[in-house]
Amino acid sequence: MVEKKGRFIVPIFITYQGCPHKCVYCKQEDITGVSNALTEDEIKEIVSKAIGSKKYSKAKVREIAFYGGTFTNLDKEEILRLLRIVRPYINSYGFDSIRISTRPDKINPSILGLLKNHKVETIEIGVQSLDDKVLKASGRGHSSEDCIYAAKLIKEYGFRLGIQLMLGLPMQDEKSFLDTIQKVIDLSPEFVRIYPTIVIKGTALESLLLDGRYTPLTIQETIRICSKAVEMLEVNNISVIRIGLMNSQILEANYVAGPYHPSLGHMIRCRVFLERLSRLVNKTDIKTHTFKIPKDKAALFWGHKGEGLRILKGLTGATNIRVLKERGELEVRLEF
Repeated sequence: MVEKKGRFIVPIFITYQGCPHKCVYCKQEDITGVSNALTEDEIKEIVSKAIGSKKYSKAKVREIAFYGGTFTNLDKEEILRLLRIVRPYINSYGFDSIRISTRPDKINPSILGLLKNHKVETIEIGVQSLDDKVLKASGRGHSSEDCIYAAKLIKEYGFRLGIQLMLGLPMQDEKSFLDTIQKVIDLSPEFVRIYPTIVIKGTALESLLLDGRYTPLTIQETIRICSKAVEMLEVNNISVIRIGLMNSQILEANYVAGPYHPSLGHMIRCRVFLERLSRLVNKTDIKTHTFKIPKDKAALFWGHKGEGLRILKGLTGATNIRVLKERGELEVRLEF
């Protein structure tokens, strides 16, 4: 079920195309920077540029992805047009498959059969929440039952399943979010993306905020809750491949409120790592603990802006932490 590293994805954004609803938080052109449908030449240019990149040559698995809209709710002719544009790149140009993102209520056996015949291997569905009151308050226009049905059907047809979730939606508290995480675990997706909710100019969510009917999460609340979710998912062999929106000047220019930070994903990853360390330490009554941190985990240990030592002290109750560098590794000694 794990989303393996070394996967190279070329994103093609079909912003808003096929979307039957406009969710309270959504103004997608200010997230992706794309507002118009792409022509065949534009799509080919995107893929051609990707082929010339270093990441392309080093990748073990290469995919072309259609993101940003509801792919399976497009007219059948448009679906086929898009798939036929990129189909020649599969195998002949070193790409392995196509992936798409869509809404859970726009999945059915007929569309899955069509996708299967055109080299689509991965389907991401925008679940966002499995709490019906949250879905209603967010203007999603589908139910939790729709999500569960779609996820099971996608797996039944042999596709790799990805699930997109949001934290901090209207009517969603910590229990609601973590209950959703447990239900997602039961669906066994290969991977999950988690997007903390932020308020963008011109959205219905901005109106709710200004009217005092919505309060966004703080960054610290987001780190605390999201780190629990990441741990739950990864313990169950489900990869969390993204936390937070991609940074962009357009997004920053339209940001109003909420837990947006360029390093949010790293901050959450650091918290997860340090909490795992603290659990190892807290299992024993030994007064001194010494362990090594490999080079590739050192950044997680130090944390964002060097906050790792302070956080680890708080989690373990250590009175002193000594760190020695040895051939790229860190030797860490906790004293109590």
